[in-house]
Amino acid sequence: MGNKAGYFLNESQLSREVWRSLSSLSDDFFFQLSQSIVADFPVKMDVVAEKGPLGGIYSALSHARYNQVFILACDMPFFDIRLLEELQKFSAYDIAVPQWQNGYYEPLSALYSKSITNEIEKMFEQDITKISQLYNRVSHLAELNIDELIRSSAISSNCFTNINSCAPLKTSL
Repeated sequence: MGNKAGYFLNESQLSREVWRSLSSLSDDFFFQLSQSIVADFPVKMDVVAEKGPLGGIYSALSHARYNQVFILACDMPFFDIRLLEELQKFSAYDIAVPQWQNGYYEPLSALYSKSITNEIEKMFEQDITKISQLYNRVSHLAELNIDELIRSSAISSNCFTNINSCAPLKTSL
């Protein structure tokens, strides 16, 4: 798919829309990218190459000033801020991650603690880059039931809609 941070939505860069809606939440808000883009918002480059999304999480944890880091994929323009409020209830955990009833996680809409960086480094040494493998290695994992959050109206049903091609961009407008 390439670098989705550079995609455009309604003539505005997709990542800029995400930045506009969330940047007021923290004085340490930035985009973690594997490839450089031209942007007028904070961008930091991955500190490890060829490690996929887990490398991005590791890099964001390395760059962040605070112990808890909220990770959100840049291709999720309909993110519901109420999910972050739900995740923050588990800020004492190593990871707080949304999970569907079928067991599928939303790892790029989760809260991570810097305490897990050593475990990620061990995974890289073993050439393991699957994020779900990390969840089996941490002591304190909070799994938030997405279906229940939607059913109780705690979050919107399109909160996890992401843009995997140009087609959803047109149908989502």
